[in-house]
Amino acid sequence: MQSLKALVIFMGLLILAGLGLLVYGVVGQVSEVSDAGAPSEATGGFDEMEIPLPAGCSVVETRVDDNRLIVRTDGPLGDKPCRKIIIIDLESGAELGRITFAPQP
Repeated sequence: MQSLKALVIFMGLLILAGLGLLVYGVVGQVSEVSDAGAPSEATGGFDEMEIPLPAGCSVVETRVDDNRLIVRTDGPLGDKPCRKIIIIDLESGAELGRITFAPQP
């Protein structure tokens, strides 16, 4: 009877240890998921950027394609044409390139 009592106590302690490890694992997973949602330098996100446009120009279309933001601008033609396509990398915020459409005389 003594050995049965000791075995029941030992198995109860094993169950408690297993539940403790289970709770520890769930808490660890929850903290990883909540940390992944926040922007950080490890994910390469950026907060704010300014794209200079000549006076009178406006953004007429934006589109996201392959982790790049494509911005199309238009407006009145003058010394600096407004007809442009600007391509921005969404991870770093770097401007990858500009395409300016200039009218031919």
